[in-house]
Amino acid sequence: MAEGEIAKATALKPDEIPDGVSGDTVWKVADNLLNISVLPKAALPAEIGDLNDLIVGGDAQKCRGDFFAGAMLDVVESATIARAYTTCQTQQAATSTYYFAMPRKQGGGLYLTKIIATGVEVPPTIERAIKELDAKVRGVITAALARL
Repeated sequence: MAEGEIAKATALKPDEIPDGVSGDTVWKVADNLLNISVLPKAALPAEIGDLNDLIVGGDAQKCRGDFFAGAMLDVVESATIARAYTTCQTQQAATSTYYFAMPRKQGGGLYLTKIIATGVEVPPTIERAIKELDAKVRGVITAALARL
């Protein structure tokens, strides 16, 4: 959070994390959640591109309303990464999620970040804010990891 100069990010304690949200660490940034998980190599598909299918498929199965998704492979400092976006709109709430999966150099596996916005609706200003947060995290993650 410090590397990306992400203001007002608050690390949540385990009892503060909303139901259905998981991760090795979870932050609240404004009204949105950002979580990071370290996924072991044994729990992953053989190809990073297959991860997008698992992410989109998993969110589609959980959604009980209108569903939209997009996914792509990208390159960050010569590492192939998986990126996905999903949104689920029900009568009760809308949830938009940005995913970013990057290979771990040490120990194998992946870092998986999720940025989640949930509300009665996710207006364009919130969509823009989580998209900017996703871009900021992608822009600083390799520098931040190099310091570990």
